Amino acid sequence: MRRLTDYVFAVRTTDAPPAPPGLETVEIAWGPGTDGAEDPAEAVLDALRDSELSWEDTRSRTVFLAPSGSSGLVPYAAVHGFFARWIDVHVDGVLLELSEVNTQGVGPGGPGKPEKALEWAQLGGPRCEGVRWVPYAPASDGTLAPADARTVRSAWRLRMVPPDRGAGAFTMLARTGRLRRRGDRWRLPFLSTGTEPVPVGKDDPFQGIDLEGIRMRADAHRTESMRSDRPVPDIARTAPVSRLDQRIAEANTVPVRSLLPGLGSRSDGGGRWSCPRDTGDHPEDLPLRLHGGNLVRCPRCDPKEKVGPVRLTAEAFGVTPDQAAAYILDGAAADPLVPGAAVVAHVVGDGPAGFECRIRQPGTGREHRATLSAVDLREIRDFRKRPLRAGDSVTALVLPGRRPHGPDGAARLSPTAPELVERILAGYVPELAAGRARVMRTVRCAGARTKVIVAGTTRADARGAFIGKDRKRILRVREMLNRGLTEEKIDIIEYAADPAACLAFAMAPAKVGVRDVFVERGCAVVVVPPHQMDNAIGEGGLNVQLAGRLAGLYTKVVRKGDDPRPVLDRLIAERH
Repeated sequence: MRRLTDYVFAVRTTDAPPAPPGLETVEIAWGPGTDGAEDPAEAVLDALRDSELSWEDTRSRTVFLAPSGSSGLVPYAAVHGFFARWIDVHVDGVLLELSEVNTQGVGPGGPGKPEKALEWAQLGGPRCEGVRWVPYAPASDGTLAPADARTVRSAWRLRMVPPDRGAGAFTMLARTGRLRRRGDRWRLPFLSTGTEPVPVGKDDPFQGIDLEGIRMRADAHRTESMRSDRPVPDIARTAPVSRLDQRIAEANTVPVRSLLPGLGSRSDGGGRWSCPRDTGDHPEDLPLRLHGGNLVRCPRCDPKEKVGPVRLTAEAFGVTPDQAAAYILDGAAADPLVPGAAVVAHVVGDGPAGFECRIRQPGTGREHRATLSAVDLREIRDFRKRPLRAGDSVTALVLPGRRPHGPDGAARLSPTAPELVERILAGYVPELAAGRARVMRTVRCAGARTKVIVAGTTRADARGAFIGKDRKRILRVREMLNRGLTEEKIDIIEYAADPAACLAFAMAPAKVGVRDVFVERGCAVVVVPPHQMDNAIGEGGLNVQLAGRLAGLYTKVVRKGDDPRPVLDRLIAERH
């Protein structure tokens, strides 16, 4: 059970109880009967626009502080639309976790559809002649019979008469909205007294307060505020593709069907293959399917996207994309120790200067010698918690030059090089290897956090390409980079040529608008709300430090409400 102290941000209305100490609060100055307006919907939207509520607040752990009874439903509809999600509510001394409310009691087979189109229905309140009525018992758990659930869901318009008790009213709203959900959005009802006249057509406006209309207009207000304050990513010029990226792009054109037997995949003779990444957790049938564009998809491994030969090979053998491309193109003759390539090194021992490793060639098992510098490893934060030891596997970058430790020599490896992240990304982001997207700049604190500025060479969404559907691409990149030894995070940052816009993007995961960034003479001050301070600064100041390095600005963060000018003057004096 949550408590008010579990939240970092609160939205309250007029007549609502005050927020507890330490909880940052924004007030929507609206209350029933206090504004004198004939249209409460327009009044609450005006109050929302006049409040200090910002789109940056929508990612915070937020609670809505409501006035007593059901009078808070109108401003809650506006808050619900602005945040685009269900916000927990504190009303009449009760904390309601509406983010957890579901459509319990819908009935066997789901809500379904009514026998014929229904323009209006009423949920709760007194029975009304001329309107399909659905009873609702406030003292019950809100369960509806299947036929009643179908009526609530499918009626074009719904009047809802809530109980007087606040907890019951908000719970009724949440269950009704979720029951009427269509696709990825909710449909809120009209807030009714049950005494309105019989509706005349489905667009009759005299049926109460249109909560869905308030929600939609509040959602549009948030979108507009984001567009007006959030900088637009810039497009980068096309640049030559590196030789390593060219090899990945070339390897992705090799027919995947010809690779599957070498990866250990079995065919059923009908066009379906077993997944070479199966470690015993796949279904017994053959799940891998071949698709157009030389792509495959396993419902277990790739539920949201199809993958190409390089990614499939890398995950089947547990190697990097560079090693996978070398295997696909060169087979047994492949040389994994190409300077600038990423490799997976297996630790076999340690010495005074570092660790001795072996790099196994996919498909042949041939081993190549390599060394990891002890000085380099000390830069990785999480390795201080658990020392590296024999048997571990590390993803690292091959550095130029070799040490003569034997007839074959030994490659020098670096697990801390910023370029390492780009080499892994190239195998999981086809747009990067093909030149349709670019990595503009990378800064890294190995073992903790990496920030990568990416740009498209067309109008395509470059950041979305790097992250992937449901963040699958970037999560796989993190797994390859960390290998269970660290917990390094990777922030994909949109490209902006303007330094202030670049810094606003680079402050992720904090949400910062360009208007909150003040830049002068190579220094910058970023103003953030109090509840975003931890995200903006980061552990030990790491986030703001990396963001400043990424934007090329000496950067400090100040709390919203403080004057940034003295801080900026002090930074300039320190730097010049």
